[in-house]
Amino acid sequence: MKKKLIIAITAVVSISLLLTVKISHSYPTGAPAGVANDPSGGSANCTSCHNGTAIAATTQATITSNIPAAGYTPGTTYTITATVNYTGRSTFGFEISPQNSAGTKLGTLVVTSSATTKMVGNKYITQQQAGTTGTSGTHTWTFNWVAPALGSGSVTFWGSFLAANGNGGSSGDVTYKTSYTVAEAVASGVNELQANTNALTVINLKNALQISYSAQSAASANVELYNLNGTLVSSSIFEQQNAGNVALNFDVKDGLNTGIYIVKVQQGTQVLTKKLALVF
Repeated sequence: MKKKLIIAITAVVSISLLLTVKISHSYPTGAPAGVANDPSGGSANCTSCHNGTAIAATTQATITSNIPAAGYTPGTTYTITATVNYTGRSTFGFEISPQNSAGTKLGTLVVTSSATTKMVGNKYITQQQAGTTGTSGTHTWTFNWVAPALGSGSVTFWGSFLAANGNGGSSGDVTYKTSYTVAEAVASGVNELQANTNALTVINLKNALQISYSAQSAASANVELYNLNGTLVSSSIFEQQNAGNVALNFDVKDGLNTGIYIVKVQQGTQVLTKKLALVF
């Protein structure tokens, strides 16, 4: 009798463990937060719940958008498309999160099809159960993203994708990881490069700007001041400046309000820009 009891208990425990493993490794209604191959989640991906090694995707899994090549405009809504491919399979999953390199979420994720996608936590979007199956060999999800505030900089959409074998367990599934980075568009084509912004020194004197930099070649210098709408609000051309250290006194047009501006200096082929707060 004792032996039968031990066997029965062992069987119950084994079944419970199998069920626990299956439940903990199968997420047909969406992945848990933090497995999008993202900095905030410690680069965790679908292999946190499914066996195997994540494959760095090239064409097997992609994140694309209608964001222009010049970059996103703050506050604008864009469509993000996530696609995974695996010949012969029809069960798929994904998780994506837009973050900077420090793991801070940038912009706002917007579910456009609640039947196929949903939010998990406040940083991630993943599939619903109705969004796991579709055309054999490929699946696509779409959602919207509202671009973040001005000055947020580049945004990386981190993504983890799953091509499952449909057995409800954790084995035999294939995980892909990928990312998609977009820049912030700078108004009127002023390209604010970090290397350049550090090379340009601007001192605010209220009615004038003292500008200094190191010129690569002798040429006239063109100084332009843009507001954040991309409108040129003040400019001046300085006659021939020598190569080396250059110091310019740029008189600012009257009537400007205190705020954030972009200073652009071009001497020959060299272009330097700097975004900063100015007091007038």
